[in-house]
Amino acid sequence: MDKLVSIIVPVYNVEEYIEECIVSIINQTYKNLQIIVIDDGSVDKSIDICEKYAKNDSRIEIISQKNKGVSAARNTGLTHINGEFVTFIDSDDYVDSDYIETLLRHIDEDVDLVCCNVSNSNGLFNVDIRHKAQIAKLFSISGYTWGKLIRKGCVKENFHEAIKYAEDYIFYIDLMNNIDLVRVADYNGYHYRIRKGSLSVKDKEEKHTMKEFDNKYTFLKCNPWENVKDTSKETINTVKDHCYYVYTLLMLLAYKLKQEGTNPDKEKVKTIKSNMKITYKSFYRVTLLEEKNIKRFMLGTFMLIMPNIGAYIAGKLLK
Repeated sequence: MDKLVSIIVPVYNVEEYIEECIVSIINQTYKNLQIIVIDDGSVDKSIDICEKYAKNDSRIEIISQKNKGVSAARNTGLTHINGEFVTFIDSDDYVDSDYIETLLRHIDEDVDLVCCNVSNSNGLFNVDIRHKAQIAKLFSISGYTWGKLIRKGCVKENFHEAIKYAEDYIFYIDLMNNIDLVRVADYNGYHYRIRKGSLSVKDKEEKHTMKEFDNKYTFLKCNPWENVKDTSKETINTVKDHCYYVYTLLMLLAYKLKQEGTNPDKEKVKTIKSNMKITYKSFYRVTLLEEKNIKRFMLGTFMLIMPNIGAYIAGKLLK
């Protein structure tokens, strides 16, 4: 297979890591690559490092823009892809030399997306997934952008730039409407680095509670289940169950804000509770009846009917 693969690399102030990332990409055993580097307004030496490699490798394209955040950077990259397949690599991560070759090896004419780096505790290694509910379940546990190779023709929606939390998950729920077969590969060739400050608009790096609350609250405006074209109850329940999880996190943050002496907006709390009621039945069906996760069910129920008690218990468990 000699298909062109487009790689989108959003870059924002990662001078300490970008060289390892770029070198891991240009040293891929599979050579037919378009490497799209999006400079999201970096003010350090990140792009100087990228330009050093671009001088000697014509596959690297560098596009600069004002700092708008990682979703906007990825969207810019999507407008420049020429490949039949596209993948995203964060600029503070790196990949094994056989990463693209291995993902491509799992592609055939029926496969729309290949996913790797999925924990085998989910029992998903070396499987093909066609059922939309199972695809939605996969994206709820592996909804990050990295570790996936996507057929270009399936990407018909952009990342939601206004959303600062779970924007990857929303993108893949939109993508789910356009894919028929996902293949999960028994392969862990993507190396994800957890660090302080990541690809983001600068103020996202301020992790105080109110900022975190507001970022998660924007998730509410999306109502992902409303964008799912497969209207089977199982699929809708799976998506709603994941949303219920986000809403319980919001209630936990609202409780923390009260403890800190800062009351969150009452209308926002009212909206969160309303959305929890909308998604509770799905949470019940998935968590209790399908997964039989009694602890999660009890905690999630407490968060709805007795939010202060639920938040207090959750706070103790999460310490």
